[in-house]
Amino acid sequence: MESKTAKKLTALLEHAVQTTPFYTHFGLKPELNHFPVLTKSILKTQYNDFISNAFNQAHLEKTSTSGSTGTPFVFYITPNKLWRRTTEMLFYNQIAGYLPGMPFA
Repeated sequence: MESKTAKKLTALLEHAVQTTPFYTHFGLKPELNHFPVLTKSILKTQYNDFISNAFNQAHLEKTSTSGSTGTPFVFYITPNKLWRRTTEMLFYNQIAGYLPGMPFA
């Protein structure tokens, strides 16, 4: 399991440095401890540098945070991620006793 996780992390880091302007200077064999901790301020001021060129932005779904700590943060996800997020919400709501169509607050 640890080896599989390490391989997935390595693939993610390599994807980031190869396709995302913000991370290009981390080299071809990046290590997680070399990546900075990001703040909302960094993400907002360098927003376009975090958009991977591996995806056509026209085919991504625009979504946002609720803005409960201030201004909502807008970002893009793939249609597959939107499907997974919706599926996860339905699955965990069902575990909690809520079925689709049931009112809850």
